[in-house]
Amino acid sequence: MSFKVFLYSFLIIIIAAAISIFSYYSDISTPANSAGNPLKFTVASGDGVKKIGQNLLKAGLIKSALHFEIYIWQTKNSGNIQAGDYQLSAKMTVKDIVAAFAGGKTISEEKQITIFPAGICAISANIFRRKASPRPPAFIS
Repeated sequence: MSFKVFLYSFLIIIIAAAISIFSYYSDISTPANSAGNPLKFTVASGDGVKKIGQNLLKAGLIKSALHFEIYIWQTKNSGNIQAGDYQLSAKMTVKDIVAAFAGGKTISEEKQITIFPAGICAISANIFRRKASPRPPAFIS
């Protein structure tokens, strides 16, 4: 009788483990939502993996904070997460989000400014800007 109990217990543990593994790989490989608008997500300096995972879950960007944490530890990216503002979407998988964090692909707050020499009228400047020429026109020397 004790062998049957052992066998049933063993089978239950194996089935539970298989379901957990399937759930984990499903969560990290599929987006939280197939229809999601991009949004700004901030990783503050000093935020830990647990806090980042909870914030991602609250924002609707991931399905499970625990699976996010496990993936970070599994891929050894815990020390590679860069603080900053990120453009994320619920269409991104956990793998995509971690790649963005580890690569430091933050939103740049910098603006590109083109300064034209004195004497260039607004019409010439607009033509130059529209063409996005790598070289200035001949009349700019």
